[in-house]
Amino acid sequence: ITSNINPSELNVQVKRLRETASGACTIRCSTKEDIQKLKAEAERKLRGKYDIEETKLRNPRIKIVGFEGEMAEKDIELLIKKQNSFFEEGDTLKVTYIKKYKNGTSNIFMECSTNLFAKIMREKKLYIEWERFHVYEDLSILQCFKCCRLYHKNNECENDITCPCCGEMHERKDCTRQGVKCINCFNANAKYKTKYDVNHEADSHKVCPTYQYHLNILKSKIDYGS
Repeated sequence: ITSNINPSELNVQVKRLRETASGACTIRCSTKEDIQKLKAEAERKLRGKYDIEETKLRNPRIKIVGFEGEMAEKDIELLIKKQNSFFEEGDTLKVTYIKKYKNGTSNIFMECSTNLFAKIMREKKLYIEWERFHVYEDLSILQCFKCCRLYHKNNECENDITCPCCGEMHERKDCTRQGVKCINCFNANAKYKTKYDVNHEADSHKVCPTYQYHLNILKSKIDYGS
């Protein structure tokens, strides 16, 4: 594709071009308009040689924290729409699941349309009945408590126990903290020749380059609008 198409001639801004393990090529652009331009050019020049598809992005998701009481999902959706004045025609909001805790509170997870998500993130809170609840983007990657690797849970893990503090094979409670090392960044450097700083704990997500790398991949699959 790079030898047949010049993005500068199309006035297209390409954020990233990468080859997947299956041999496919994925391209991320700045706007939907840029995607359409690039897709049209690829279809004109490469049709018949390659399958060209536009990736369908999923809607953003949010979580409402600390909700108390029992309420049907449809009633929650209706109350939020009625009590929060920034809702407009075409805004959609749907409860995906509710996680209940032993203290009687729940976190409500929802999917919403792109424009509504932007408005909710500006407000950071939503009114429901007699309270106003904190709202966060539901954006996280599974991390195993046993081996610290990503994309699986500890009850599915077949790896050795790995300390999130020092990367050695023992539990956190047994760590003497002689030094701090993230096992995920250490493995990435060894396998992919990256130069990530490994001097942090494996579950320190805000400063972990490996976690942030995969978080950016997740974000690239979400429709935040142009």
